[in-house]
Amino acid sequence: MLPPFILQTLVENAFKHAFEKYAGPALLRIIIYELEGIMHIEISNTHYQEIFISEKDYTVEESGYGLKNIENRLKLLFPEQVHSIKMKHTENETLVEVLLPFIMTYEEEK
Repeated sequence: MLPPFILQTLVENAFKHAFEKYAGPALLRIIIYELEGIMHIEISNTHYQEIFISEKDYTVEESGYGLKNIENRLKLLFPEQVHSIKMKHTENETLVEVLLPFIMTYEEEK
């Protein structure tokens, strides 16, 4: 189960903070996979105009409203289960990784 608007918010953040600010070539990568009962959602985007000298990890508290809203929703949806959201800047890329419990849901055909 992918909670509503998690993916949309992450993609909107990539456009707002990278593609709209810097003209030129850019790449948006979305990777979603399950590993040992945990769903991994990775959104990365390039920002060729602004080069970061060193790699830096950010906490949700250091980020904007989008990631804070995702963190708050994850706390409500999975209060007793493992979940996290992390953001990292490298030389020319920003990566946001969301971890949450992998829950299969099935709807019966009517």
